[in-house]
This record gives sequence, C-alpha cells and structure tokens, in this order.
Amino acid sequence: MVHDLSHVHPLQYTLHLEATPKHPARDVPIHVGFSSHTFTLSCDEAECHHTYSPPNDPRRFCPDRYALSKRLPEIVTNLEGRNCFLNQSRDNNYLVAEIDGVRQGSEYWVFFHLVGAGKDRSAPSTVLMRVDSAYVGRGSNPPYGAKPKRYSFNALVGMVLRGMKPAR
Repeated sequence: MVHDLSHVHPLQYTLHLEATPKHPARDVPIHVGFSSHTFTLSCDEAECHHTYSPPNDPRRFCPDRYALSKRLPEIVTNLEGRNCFLNQSRDNNYLVAEIDGVRQGSEYWVFFHLVGAGKDRSAPSTVLMRVDSAYVGRGSNPPYGAKPKRYSFNALVGMVLRGMKPAR
C-alpha cells in the first residue's frame, strides 16, 4: 500500500509578532520541516523501513501516527498565541498538546525545535521549526511535567530572534 506523505512535506508561513514596549512589530517567516517520527514507530532492525529510518534509529510505518500526522500542517500554522511547554527531558525541545480527536484522558503531543536562520546568525530574520515527533500519550503523565513551564509560541519565536533561550 502507498501512503500520501505530502502533508509532511516542508512548508512555510508568516507569523506576525505584535509590537511590545521593547520591540517593534514584525512579520517572521517560519519554515517548517517534519521528521519521520511523526508517522512511524521505533522497531527492531529486522522490521524497519529503511526509507523512514535515520542511522541507528530503525522505524516502521504506524497507521495511527500517520492518521494523526495529517493534522500537523494545521496545528503548526495555527500556533500564534498558543501555549507551548518546555519538554522536561530534552533541552531546546518544546511541545504543544492537542486534545481534540483523541481518546479521553489522552493528548496528542507535537514536539518541535526552533532555531534562527538568515544571513546574520546573531540576528536571524527567519525561524526554522523542526517537528521532531508527534504521538498520543496519557494526559496523566505528560512530558512537560507536573508544573509545566509555559511560553506562548510568539514569545518563543521572539526569543529565537533575539538569540535567547527560555528559562528552564
């Protein structure tokens, strides 16, 4: 069976950041890429699909993750003003939790990194977003911990543009 993966092809959009007392308003190009972890599962080498498997990380197609991954373009292009959480187990990795469309007591976790890009790395003009993984997990054991550090997506993008990192 052949599955359409066009929904996890790279995309770009523009995020408008409102003016603050310290920073002028600006439009920020956001370039988004997706890892195969958004539609695959870890597996034994013998059952892996080599096209989806980075070196030393055997992966196989997952119908459940694939079905949910179709929501990713809409999720990532509608993060303006949404709360994002610091992933407690990985530096510089954030996540957003969706609850619509998953079983009760669960959340759809979308993990991502943000980095600056452009000619001047000290003052980037563009933000690169890599969606590292996405899967359903139990809301009772979230990767953002019992006392989550929340940042709006806009604040995270602003920090990337200023070369700052959020407090852990």
